[in-house]
Amino acid sequence: MQVKSKDMRGISRFLGIMLLLVNLVFAGLLVLSGYSSYIYPVSHPYLAATGLSFPFFLIVNVAFLLFWIMVYRKYALLSLLVLLVCYKPIYIYFPLNQPKTSEKETLKILSYNTLSLAGHAPHAGEKKNPVLEYILGCKADIVCLQEVQGGGELSLNRIKKVLKYPYSHFQQLDGGNGLACYSRFPIITAKRIDYESDNNGSVLYLIKIENDTVAVINNHLESNKLTMDDRELYSAMLRSPKKSDLKGNSKMLGGKIAEAGVIRARQADVIAEVVKEQLQKGRSLVVCGDFNDSPLAYPHRVIGDGLNDAFVEAGSGIGVSYNRNYFYFRIDHILVSKDWTVTECVVDRSTKASDHYPVWCCMYKKLSLIHI
Repeated sequence: MQVKSKDMRGISRFLGIMLLLVNLVFAGLLVLSGYSSYIYPVSHPYLAATGLSFPFFLIVNVAFLLFWIMVYRKYALLSLLVLLVCYKPIYIYFPLNQPKTSEKETLKILSYNTLSLAGHAPHAGEKKNPVLEYILGCKADIVCLQEVQGGGELSLNRIKKVLKYPYSHFQQLDGGNGLACYSRFPIITAKRIDYESDNNGSVLYLIKIENDTVAVINNHLESNKLTMDDRELYSAMLRSPKKSDLKGNSKMLGGKIAEAGVIRARQADVIAEVVKEQLQKGRSLVVCGDFNDSPLAYPHRVIGDGLNDAFVEAGSGIGVSYNRNYFYFRIDHILVSKDWTVTECVVDRSTKASDHYPVWCCMYKKLSLIHI
């Protein structure tokens, strides 16, 4: 009996050590994914893309923490330590903020990837284009749109007349896509930011708000080059992993995501220089749009250097902004210079007209009051 008891203790100890080693692996993966924004995608494309797996590694490490607390509390220190080390990326990925109130008048910014304005749905009579209806109801002061195309009954002039903003700018991109800005304030200049892309781009607007000139950068960074078949394949892998060639399909999809990440990194480097230049000139700054990458990715970090993420400042939850094919990530962002106080930031899930949810925020100047 004593021999059996010793054998059982030995087996338990062995299993405990093996589980601890597995825990160590997932702890390392959590740290790697949480701080993957510091990995340059051009040099290490696959490692830089690990940030997309951060929520999975976080769940695993939380599960280990709960397991060790129930089974062997001493080992729980490892899980607790790694969660503390990853406090910053956890908060960036999943901020929790109480709604802020302010008596000051706020500026409202809307960023929205429109999916070709809901596929050029008409807007006449009883037929209402859902994207245009949303924008009208949002009543934002400055609207930045991505994937804008005029087609059919919905010409660019028709869009402009429906929205009724006094100032607007449309930038045609290669491949048929376009970027648009609609503003209640004068758009002094609009200049496309020069970087390599087949059908994506960024535009720098200088907008006059009272006595202030605010720089606004509207972005649509490189997509992940996933076709509809690729996205269906990804969905099928999640629904029925046993029936899928997980290794082969994961390698193929991962390769495409890593390749796009390299292109986005180079684009982000160019945009980051423009951001730095505007900040050096002492300008207030708003950077928004579809980054096609998570808040823990390299583009978000380098473009956001010296800026605050509006959702991290005043949003709550994961804030998933892409809503199709199980790609549930926050890839649409609004970043603002530190002279703004953000009172509210929302990823608005009330409409599914596009494959992206609109993102809007309200804010006011810390140093001076903007009268809208």
